[in-house]
Amino acid sequence: MKLFKIIFLGYFLFCCHAFAQIGMNEKMANDTLAIQGVLQDIMLKQGKVTRADYDKFWEKTGVSSKADKERVIASARNNFILIQEYTKEIWMCAEKAWTSSKNLPCAKASQIMEKLKKVSPMPEQQELYKLIEKNYADILNSAANKTPLQTANTTTTTSLTLESIRTYRKSIEDSLEKMNKVLSVEFVE
Repeated sequence: MKLFKIIFLGYFLFCCHAFAQIGMNEKMANDTLAIQGVLQDIMLKQGKVTRADYDKFWEKTGVSSKADKERVIASARNNFILIQEYTKEIWMCAEKAWTSSKNLPCAKASQIMEKLKKVSPMPEQQELYKLIEKNYADILNSAANKTPLQTANTTTTTSLTLESIRTYRKSIEDSLEKMNKVLSVEFVE
């Protein structure tokens, strides 16, 4: 779980900063920075998202109109949610790699990454995407070969097991469910 949180938080913090700096208008940049901490809280929250969580999220963003909510939701879905979908696909492929002992192509993840690269043309983000792809390639190789995973730029290794792979995937799926609950114009029970 520690590896997942490191990957998630590192990417999350970079993206929020980068999205705020690209050619967005000031309102959108401020919205992005405002939701950074709130998104993190929602993603790491234990249990289901409640009406109070939903209200707190939108209150902290300072967004209340339907049109502004739609704009923030669209932005999050085109950036932040896409990388979470990519991560989910990688962990699904890691499970297949583990069970087959083969590093098979992960086509859906590749398609998502290509979309991310197209919507995020900043050189800094392109470099980040290369690093993310390398880290996930390492996860897939480790899963296929059933070898310890070495975290980038360190000598720390993480033991991957079928159980840990499934735990990481489930955590991402739960996080996506929470985000989809919050990223709606109206709260749905």
